[in-house]
Amino acid sequence: MTTRHAMRSRRTAHSTVALAGAVALAGAALLSAGPAQAAVGDLTCTASATGTFTPPLSPSNTTSTANATGTLTNCVSANGNFSHLQSATVEASGPATASGPFALQCPALLTLNLKGTFTWQNGHKSKFTLTLNTDITNGTATLTGTITSGPMKGDTISAAPTVSPNADCATAGLKSLTAPVTALNFA
Repeated sequence: MTTRHAMRSRRTAHSTVALAGAVALAGAALLSAGPAQAAVGDLTCTASATGTFTPPLSPSNTTSTANATGTLTNCVSANGNFSHLQSATVEASGPATASGPFALQCPALLTLNLKGTFTWQNGHKSKFTLTLNTDITNGTATLTGTITSGPMKGDTISAAPTVSPNADCATAGLKSLTAPVTALNFA
């Protein structure tokens, strides 16, 4: 005959074995999962752009309006989520501010705050905001931004472009800025 105490002991033993099994399985799953991986970006494109400044930026005129046009080509979606986006045209505009010694580097420091649109080859449009900061004395530039609507809404935009001012910048002011080829990343 089985007593109540014996039945409770068996249930407790079975529960303990089941709990231990669950813990072991969970631990094995965690160990086999490996280290966490960084998220794969949505899209990377080859970008080229030209910006013009009206009026030109100079030591006596350190604020202007920038208008930029460009293209995105050879777009690749590493995670496959946006493989339908292969190329785009770009239009943007916004305020520009320059500072630093124009005689040495034209200008030494430049900030552009742009709003614009990527028009994809399939007709879809992504609106964006971008900030370009350059320190030409160090040869560095950073481009950061956000997609505000359309495909990839919420994605961040980043690049480290190489930029070149117009050749006569030191005497005529900054009239244009080109970024011939750079990788533009969306994540």
